Amino acid sequence: MNRTGCLDSDIPGGDSEFDLLPKLKVLDLSNCNLQHLNASTFTKFPNLEFLYLSSNQLSTLPSNFTLPLINLKELHLAQNYLTSVQLYLPQNLTVDVLDISNNLLSSPAHIVYSGKVWKLDLSSNNISGWNDPNIFVAWVRQIDLSNNHIDFITVNMRTSFQELISVNLSSNPIDCRQCRTAELQKWFKESSPSNIHNFTCAWPLQEKGEAVASVKIDPLSCTKSNMDDIPVIISLSVLGTGVLVAILLLYKYRLQIAYTVHALGMKRRYKAKRDNGEKEYDAFVCYSSLDTSWVCNELSPSLEKAPENYKFCIHERDFPVGTFIMRNIDSAIKKSRHTIVVLSNRFLTSSWCRWELELTNYTMIHEDRDLIIMIELEHLDKHKIPRFLKFLMNTRTYLEWPKKNADQAAIDSAWKKIRLALGVSLSQQKLKDSSSP
Repeated sequence: MNRTGCLDSDIPGGDSEFDLLPKLKVLDLSNCNLQHLNASTFTKFPNLEFLYLSSNQLSTLPSNFTLPLINLKELHLAQNYLTSVQLYLPQNLTVDVLDISNNLLSSPAHIVYSGKVWKLDLSSNNISGWNDPNIFVAWVRQIDLSNNHIDFITVNMRTSFQELISVNLSSNPIDCRQCRTAELQKWFKESSPSNIHNFTCAWPLQEKGEAVASVKIDPLSCTKSNMDDIPVIISLSVLGTGVLVAILLLYKYRLQIAYTVHALGMKRRYKAKRDNGEKEYDAFVCYSSLDTSWVCNELSPSLEKAPENYKFCIHERDFPVGTFIMRNIDSAIKKSRHTIVVLSNRFLTSSWCRWELELTNYTMIHEDRDLIIMIELEHLDKHKIPRFLKFLMNTRTYLEWPKKNADQAAIDSAWKKIRLALGVSLSQQKLKDSSSP
């Protein structure tokens, strides 16, 4: 089934005529003057394969709007006003075509956080270069960078191309008057990169259209130019030494710095925030159904029946019956001050758990608040941890739950740490507010 046509300038996230099209495979909303998408717009399209959103007025995209599209083959976002794109595709999905051409992107970094893309079209954007040599590792195979602002291919950019089977660099302003062009020629001669296509000069005019590898360069003029660069090289060396010393000092005092940052964060959390009025829960609990016993018999009674009287949203207990599950999850996260993530090897194999965590991460970024409290219930298999979860675990403190043979003091200490992370409960805050004059 195909659908072509426009609705409003903003596509709603709630019920619409789209709800009647669960078997839809092709949806063309090009040239519809769209200005906004909601994260839940396409939650009822599990069979959608081709989605066209080109030639609209989109300047931002919710990063998780593609998560429900488990059969997506092509996504077209050309001719919009996007300055950045950050997508969470379904974890095991490889999209054939992701077209983001004719937008305002300045970098190809962080476009896809989960899932993979076979062909990525970034032509006619504002990309001039990047520094990460691993920028394309494991998520994309072909890339079109034609008609951008690339005037030179650095060492790190060359390294990043090794992960690709095809790179189109046509119609970029490659300046072959620069002496560093000799460096590119040496690279072509020694490496013979067969995946680099249409790499030609834009300057000087008499060399326009000629392959970079065959342009003639005066080695004497390059030698003189390199001598002129010596003061710059010395300055950069001094700066580099200073940065290295700073890094060594940061490493030496890393524990003290981490403690100070953590203490400041705790102080900030204990300040009387007045943003709890719209919250119903102290925390939404994200966990594998195979860990239900621990959540219901350990976590819930230990904290919900504690003096703080915390209130949790546990999906098996608190989700309303008959409501679309993705809508329940989205609502629960937004109504909760925190999300407690119970990490286990069973969690890593659950697509629903990963989706809940990705949605929490998106909400945390969108609302600019620290949501996630992670509990490592057991030692995780490092080979099964997805990229985005590794990033979260590397950039924030998480609690390693005591082993089964741990003494009661260790367990009590763990509960205390969770209560500190949760801070003042909604119940306590309500009592405090009611007693204030």
